[in-house]
Amino acid sequence: LTHAGLPQTADVQIVSIAELWLPPPPPSNYEIVNQSLVADSPADLQRGFAKGCNAAKAALALAEKARERVHTNFPKWNVNASSSCGSPASELIAKADEWNPDLIVVGSHGRTAIGRFVLGSVSQRVLAEAPCSVRIARGRLEEPDSPVRIIIGLDGSPSSVDAVKAVTARRWPAHSEVKVVVVDDPLFPDFLGDLIPPLGKIIDEDREEERAWVKKISTVPL
Repeated sequence: LTHAGLPQTADVQIVSIAELWLPPPPPSNYEIVNQSLVADSPADLQRGFAKGCNAAKAALALAEKARERVHTNFPKWNVNASSSCGSPASELIAKADEWNPDLIVVGSHGRTAIGRFVLGSVSQRVLAEAPCSVRIARGRLEEPDSPVRIIIGLDGSPSSVDAVKAVTARRWPAHSEVKVVVVDDPLFPDFLGDLIPPLGKIIDEDREEERAWVKKISTVPL
């Protein structure tokens, strides 16, 4: 995050989720009475009991540790920590729907495509279903000392334009570099135009239009 060009002030929620494969021990009568006084539904009651298990306490301790580290790197940020129990992806998406953040940051386990197919991927689901931008971080053994380097794929869609605007709105470290890439992807292979001359003419006209669009979108200030 220290290399992400983020603002000096921000409201941050750090969430650690305990993915429980087995339900927590049954509550006592005393716990049932106390929890029922603050719960609005059976689901809230069940969530309250789950938060009291050891896994949830460990998740909260992890979130608190992360909160301290983030606060050290960003002393002007308002950073809070919390924990939850359940499906990590579902809990993160529900939190996003409730809190309406500008950005969600999640990690990646680095699984292969087969591993993601068998085990699923929290980051993939959050990326697909979250109502805001998502940053998927991949850990490094050592942080590089080189300037920040960013590649933006631009295809003329509103989302790609928003990506450019988001990058230009951030405050990056000195000497950072940004490369905007627009790809010229031909519609048909060349040999079709050689076999059918009229089709070749149509292909050439389409390519000229594509190149004109690429040149225009590459030079228009965003």
